[in-house]
Amino acid sequence: MRIIIWGVVLLLISASAWCGETGYQWELIKKKDGIDVYSSRTPGSDFRTYKAQSIIERPWEVLFEVLLDVPGYSGWMPGCRSSSIVKMVHDDPIKGNFIIHFVWDAIWPVKNRDLVVAVNSDHDWDNDHVSVVLQATDQHNIPVPEGLVRLNAFFARFDFKYIDRNRTEVVFVTMIDPGGIVPSGVADIQTATVPFDTLKGLAKQAGNPKYYKQAVMDYF
Repeated sequence: MRIIIWGVVLLLISASAWCGETGYQWELIKKKDGIDVYSSRTPGSDFRTYKAQSIIERPWEVLFEVLLDVPGYSGWMPGCRSSSIVKMVHDDPIKGNFIIHFVWDAIWPVKNRDLVVAVNSDHDWDNDHVSVVLQATDQHNIPVPEGLVRLNAFFARFDFKYIDRNRTEVVFVTMIDPGGIVPSGVADIQTATVPFDTLKGLAKQAGNPKYYKQAVMDYF
């Protein structure tokens, strides 16, 4: 079976270190609707890291198509007001190599944020595994929209693990430093809900028939 690892590498965080989760002590903080959510202190940061895991009743190819539909993120990704590809790194969009610009809603009175992330892909065919990693980048001259604050420290990773042709185990890990003068406790109020809402949103979005049709075109 063909499986693709889609990686997005984020600022100041080594992807290899995150894969091993060295130094993290996960505590279960929520269990609802088939989704388990965990929290851990983040080594070297005042902001906590969160993890959610679930089994989604969709093939991995369909979930991957949702992630490739960058303009559609605002329809399911929590806090995402808009998202767009600003540069293609690889000519083949299925490789998932591009630069994305996001605009995020923040809790008032904190100003809304924007961020720029680099997207890269890799493959693990033998283990039927897809790993999607995100890291903010300042390597591209993308201006900050008026009234927003650039978010420079952000990490997120999707792991897709094949169960069968209709089910995929998904793990989502994220750490967000909102930048500006925002205490870690205030930031946690918003970021603690992100992993649960992300997996709920991903599962719902993957139910749109257009993603199944696109997956059939791309992989079958």
